[in-house]
Amino acid sequence: MKFAIPLVEGKLTAHFGHCKEFAVIDVEDKQIRNGFMTWAQL
Repeated sequence: MKFAIPLVEGKLTAHFGHCKEFAVIDVEDKQIRNGFMTWAQL
């Protein structure tokens, strides 16, 4: 399962719709398998 975590200047934020960057985390068997950062194209 993948989760997208909204970030502002590399820190967690509650405003998902206003973010320009996200951390995407891939979780399998209750363990983090992979993660990367991506930026929104506005």
